[in-house]
Amino acid sequence: MQRILILGERRSGLQRLLDLRATRPEWDGTAVSDPKDAERALANEQFDAVITEVESPNDDRLTFLDYLCAERPEPARLVMTNDRRSNEKLQTLKSSLGVLPNDTPIESVANLVERSIDVSALIRNNELKTLVQRIESLPPAPTVFRKLNQALVDDRSDAATVASIIGEDPALAGEVLRVVNSAAFGLRREITSIAEAVSLLGFVMVRNLATSVSVYRAAQRTNRRSALQIERIQQHSLETARIASSMASNRILADECYLAGLLHDVGKLVFITLEPGFLELVESEAERCQRPATTIEREYGFGVTHAEVGAYLLHTWGLPYPVIEAAAYHHHPETVSQTGFDTLAAVHVANRMAHDPDDPCDEYLATVGVYREAEAESLIA
Repeated sequence: MQRILILGERRSGLQRLLDLRATRPEWDGTAVSDPKDAERALANEQFDAVITEVESPNDDRLTFLDYLCAERPEPARLVMTNDRRSNEKLQTLKSSLGVLPNDTPIESVANLVERSIDVSALIRNNELKTLVQRIESLPPAPTVFRKLNQALVDDRSDAATVASIIGEDPALAGEVLRVVNSAAFGLRREITSIAEAVSLLGFVMVRNLATSVSVYRAAQRTNRRSALQIERIQQHSLETARIASSMASNRILADECYLAGLLHDVGKLVFITLEPGFLELVESEAERCQRPATTIEREYGFGVTHAEVGAYLLHTWGLPYPVIEAAAYHHHPETVSQTGFDTLAAVHVANRMAHDPDDPCDEYLATVGVYREAEAESLIA
């Protein structure tokens, strides 16, 4: 039985809890309207998920989310809001959240609660914890990601602000421009400044790209002997991100798909750090035995897959649940109860197509309600 805590307006919170229990009779829970009551409930009871309704950037419930992330990290955390500025401010929290509109159909809310609980359970996997304990220190979230997130919620920020933050590291700025001008973006003219890239591609897209570039540069500095292998992983991730974002029906989801595509294989960088040469062994053994590489990773290596390790790392960075879920299950989305074509579906299809452009993915697409490949371009809602 799953236990759900809802913090929101007295009537709406209670009604949401009743509606959830109507769709999932085995669930139980509590609805409160005061953040202090929510803190007391968490201190006295165990909950699998916490849903918080947020109305504005000054809502006291945002302060509660800081407490929840810092003091009670175990439950899955979802936020419901229709306020754009609140949504942007949530991105500055140093913990993972799922964010959805207030008017999301209750069946979709229940599905997202279930999936968020599954991701939280994966992060607490004992084998994963054992592996993490072997790492002296997990790679920290890129500094540029935090700084750009802070700029995102500042009304005074503009393209010049972003350019200034990225320009603090000239090598990073140069690499971002190199990627922007690569074939992956297919731009008709050369972009010569970060400010120009922001104006053309958007604030969030450039933030995501700078984050990814920073991650791969750090990996190459730490593992110089594996630089070429890391470069191949980065190029594959860029192509996956491009394909995944092209399937989204709106800019917000396109940005989320792009970030998820960029970071879906980040767990491989952890494997390279732990044991250089391990991924080459996995690839050759998978080809020899004609078995999935993830199966070889689990049996021959650390008891977990790069997908699970990547999800754990993204969780420690505080990335959104859909991005973590896409990393965790991009090879096996069938293990997730999907209700349509979403970020996970886009990254799974894009990953396969980046490896094999002729892979139609028809069988999988049919399982998420897509019966022709072209339909995928408009089915992320």
